[in-house]
Amino acid sequence: MTPLKMLAGTLGAGLLALAAGAAGACTLRTVGELNVDLSRRAPIVDGEINGAKVKVMIDTGSSVTMITAPAAKALGLIGAPTPGGYVFGIGGKTDTYATLLKSLKIGTLTGSDLPPIMVGGALAGEPDIAMLLGSDLLSQFDVELDLADHMIRLFRADGCTPPQLVYWNKPYSQATLESGAGFDTEVTLNGRRVLATLDTGASASLVDAQTAAGVGAATPSHPQLVVTGLGPAQREGWNDDFASVAIGDESIAHARIEVADFARDFAEVDGTTDTRISRHDGAPTMLIGDDFLRAHRVMIDPKNHVIVFSYTGGPIFATHAATQP
Repeated sequence: MTPLKMLAGTLGAGLLALAAGAAGACTLRTVGELNVDLSRRAPIVDGEINGAKVKVMIDTGSSVTMITAPAAKALGLIGAPTPGGYVFGIGGKTDTYATLLKSLKIGTLTGSDLPPIMVGGALAGEPDIAMLLGSDLLSQFDVELDLADHMIRLFRADGCTPPQLVYWNKPYSQATLESGAGFDTEVTLNGRRVLATLDTGASASLVDAQTAAGVGAATPSHPQLVVTGLGPAQREGWNDDFASVAIGDESIAHARIEVADFARDFAEVDGTTDTRISRHDGAPTMLIGDDFLRAHRVMIDPKNHVIVFSYTGGPIFATHAATQP
């Protein structure tokens, strides 16, 4: 499918000019701001589809921007089946079709005469969410996740090195953004390398069950949690302890993170040559969720494959309470 292109919103005083000695000049031009509601499972921003007001979930873990099937029906959007016919998410695959929009607004971003956009799936417990804003659109920009301030900012960066991207002037850590469409990076979990996705659509970080067993985490006799996503099925999960977690050059000791059997939901092909723990053709086996992202201020630079992030306070990982037997 043709990538979804958006027009930058017009913002006053949207240019930061930074300098760092020998590193040269750096300019960060603000091209979009999303004032997000954090009271729910993921960041939510107000938007409009064909002039109708809607709620949009910011989901960096989704490789595609898509409209949920219930919202498409309510908005009277019709279309034709898409090649391939489905997308993957926690809970399995969901059928899709493509539709055309006359106009779209998300925060200060606007677009018209857009290419076809995917429709499919529904979010359990979130009937009013009309759209998922995924990494295909967000990766067109440098993305700042400043969830402590309820803001996601989109920039065009020019001539900026990693230290200059940390324009808030705080100590920072750095990780490599993997090549590809998603916001993936490498995590070291109990000394083993794992492919992980920065996923604002996950309220808590999540490790795949097979990956957790592969790094020595215990598997309980009875699951304690229910994990849901875009797919139709639920996945059982539990909370587990990990001796060490390293994301880039930030290390966390004695972390308690949620675990569920989810990686099989993201691909159907078997086999991989990736030497990291990965169940299906390089699919990530860890989600770095909103718990981590709320505890950090993050800048993602897709063009230069860099993630920089500063710890801002609070618990880095959080787990949901176990369900009662």
